[in-house]
Amino acid sequence: MLWPDTTRKLPMPKHFLYLTDHERRDIFLRAVGELGKPMAVLEKDIWVCWVL
Repeated sequence: MLWPDTTRKLPMPKHFLYLTDHERRDIFLRAVGELGKPMAVLEKDIWVCWVL
């Protein structure tokens, strides 16, 4: 499953927190392919935006 179950009706940021490690990794790998940025940078950006 690449994206969370939309029937849970949580905002997207909260959906991301409930994904399994494998599901998050799949999303990051797809983003790496599309954006060409290192996975560590993309993961850092997610957590920085969540905190802010």
